[in-house]
This record gives sequence, C-alpha cells and structure tokens, in this order.
Amino acid sequence: MLGFTSLAETLRTAYEGAAPRPPGEQWLAVCQAHRAWADEDLFFDIEGARYYSEDRREFGLQYLLGVVDTAEADEAGLPRYTQIWAFDRAGEKRAFEELIDFITERRTRHPRT
Repeated sequence: MLGFTSLAETLRTAYEGAAPRPPGEQWLAVCQAHRAWADEDLFFDIEGARYYSEDRREFGLQYLLGVVDTAEADEAGLPRYTQIWAFDRAGEKRAFEELIDFITERRTRHPRT
C-alpha cells in the first residue's frame, strides 16, 4: 500500500522545477513511480472552481472530471486518460451523467473491477 509520506515525496519531486503537465499526466507519473495500481483499476480526478457562480447565490462548479483507466492503453501505451469538461451548470450535470455512463460501460467491458 502506498503511504502518504511516500506519495507526498513523489509529488514533491515530480513537481519540483518541472514544467506544468497536461491533465492526467500527474496521476500517471505518481502511479508509474510506485506501480501503485492493479490491472483494470480506475483513478478518478475532479477539478472545481469554488467561486464560479451564475446567479451569485449558488457557488462552485466541477469543471473537469478525469478518469485514468489502467485496463486500456492510449496510443503511447500508457493507461488511458478520459477528460469530461463542463463550462456551466448544465454542462456540469451532463458531465456527471457522462461519467456515470463511462463507468457503467467500462464495467461491462471489464466486469472484474
């Protein structure tokens, strides 16, 4: 099991002096450094904007839902990273529904997980 101290150290060294990385690559760097996944694992990442508001009464928007899928490889042979973006409230709802559909369909293809 990957402990917090070793994870924190890996993140620190991965980011120290490094150029910004595209979404998903941070997860892959940490997982590859520790081989901290089993076949067919999913890793979920969520990014939000705390102060986003369309009406000044309700705040926050979950604008990026990301999933690293170790059961399927991308063109580079790395675990596949799927990005689901939202730019407003309607998009946030659609993104969540798309995430649930993604996980449901993925479990159909890989039922062991």
